[in-house]
Amino acid sequence: MARSYLTFQAQKEAELATLIYGLMKVNGVSQRRLASELGISQPAVCTKLREKRFTYDDLVTIFDLCGFSNEQILKVMKKEKKNE
Repeated sequence: MARSYLTFQAQKEAELATLIYGLMKVNGVSQRRLASELGISQPAVCTKLREKRFTYDDLVTIFDLCGFSNEQILKVMKKEKKNE
């Protein structure tokens, strides 16, 4: 049986999407409202969340709208240290 391992990047993307969904729910932010703030359609928001494809500007808007704390932002944006 084949085992699947998430790369560090895939793991971070999954954490970010989960955190976004959770904070959207907690703060009562709908996909429709997020779409309006991002200037895109609701289906496009759904696609971005599913595919975890965000621009820097998207993330700034999402972080602000969903009430991300500085600690949460740093956690999801932190890169893995490379061993030298």
